[in-house]
Amino acid sequence: MNTPNEYLNDEERNETWALAGLLTGRYGRLALTRAAGEAAAAERTGDKERSAIWYSVITHLRQTMGEVQTNGAV
Repeated sequence: MNTPNEYLNDEERNETWALAGLLTGRYGRLALTRAAGEAAAAERTGDKERSAIWYSVITHLRQTMGEVQTNGAV
């Protein structure tokens, strides 16, 4: 199975990182839920590029949240 990042170029990967940071700052713990909603909306409209970006954001958020939970921070 391909990962979302395989479909992104370097600029899109940077956008992914930035989006994840912005979502976290704005929505906190709900950032992942917001990103999932955006990914679903992109899928419904058939926008594969936008969908790949949002799924990459989700992957980044999950990794980041996992690191935070592993380190004991909330």
